[in-house]
Amino acid sequence: MSASLAQKHELYRQVKELHQQGKAYHEIAKSLGVAINTAMKYANLPEPPSKQVRSTRKTFGFEQYIGKRWDEGIRAPKQLFHEICNCGYKGSYQTIARYVSELRGPTCTHRHSHEAPKSPPFTLPVSKAAFLLGKPVEKLDKEEKKIIQHLCQSSDQINDAYDLAQDFQKMVREQLAGNFEDWLLQAEKSLAPGMRNFAVGLKRDYEAVKMALSQPWSNGQVEGQVNRLKLIKRQMQGRAKLDLLKQRVVHKSTARVPTTSGAP
Repeated sequence: MSASLAQKHELYRQVKELHQQGKAYHEIAKSLGVAINTAMKYANLPEPPSKQVRSTRKTFGFEQYIGKRWDEGIRAPKQLFHEICNCGYKGSYQTIARYVSELRGPTCTHRHSHEAPKSPPFTLPVSKAAFLLGKPVEKLDKEEKKIIQHLCQSSDQINDAYDLAQDFQKMVREQLAGNFEDWLLQAEKSLAPGMRNFAVGLKRDYEAVKMALSQPWSNGQVEGQVNRLKLIKRQMQGRAKLDLLKQRVVHKSTARVPTTSGAP
């Protein structure tokens, strides 16, 4: 067992122990020095975190089937490719050929599975996965939590990005400006390239982000008015000149202003 996995197992044991004692998530997070979302994730895991599976976005969900057939002696990439295509695989043959070549090498990391899957391998659209990873933990149902667990265990990058994304959302919602420095340092060292790029952009606008996290004001009203003007402009495209467009904008604005009972 690697040192990193051993640390995760120890954290899992401590979180479970405190959770069984009736401690709240924020109390567990504070006592162990971890993010509250990390405490919630480990408290809801049915078993300790396991070794990560080598996976790519295009082979995601088919590793178990390939590993089973590999153990049965089926190691020709073309045959494996045709079999998983019948199970719903949408990627290219080159992806499977590369994956099989890795299995033949000294760094083979697939999980041995002698049990045939009862149903086709699980697939999940990237947009759906991104939506679930950005959804607050407390709003996830039981099935969605299982999907999040599967995603986080399938990739260290996803697991790291998930924790950082959840912490960032909490920081924005609760305006925890004091946490921004620590979060930025963690994001800059993230395993996920997208999260590192996001951190670079935030650091470029550091003062504006820090102000947004510490002040109650918002530019939502301004952005709303800009959106309204663009919508009216598109509706009037090629239909009239600027004078009529101006009248319509003014009419829309005055129509939204409520009149008092004493007004004529």
